[in-house]
Amino acid sequence: MRANRLCRAAEMFGTPRQTESRRQRMQENEPITVQVQDDMVIVAIGKQGIWDGSDLSRLRQALLSQVDGEKCHTIGLDMTYVKHLGTGFFGQLCHWHEKGFAIRLYSPQSCVRQMHWFRMFFELLSDDCFVLLSESKQSVARSTFPEWSRE
Repeated sequence: MRANRLCRAAEMFGTPRQTESRRQRMQENEPITVQVQDDMVIVAIGKQGIWDGSDLSRLRQALLSQVDGEKCHTIGLDMTYVKHLGTGFFGQLCHWHEKGFAIRLYSPQSCVRQMHWFRMFFELLSDDCFVLLSESKQSVARSTFPEWSRE
């Protein structure tokens, strides 16, 4: 009976060799690059396609180390390779926006552009640059609910 439970646990968590390779992948995070241009900080996480909770934490740390309240007024995120975002991403952007920073997203992929929060709160500024709005776009807010729910 006990051996049977151990076999199931091994199937769930993988063999020690598989677990080690997962651990290595988690530790091999893409480096964060930070560019400072005039009053703007632009941050990117290499070619990483998924930004999860640990990446959001790293982004926050990178921004905290670079942002000088008197010099920096805009935070930009290069999202060229991003396809999936952790659940706290939009909240983190709102937090920085409430502190007085303008938020820009550069080159977001179509899957990011289709996210509800993106369609409601971001507007095309130029070429492939989107800016976070202080208020939601009313037309998008109305069009996302079914007709029967508006009565």
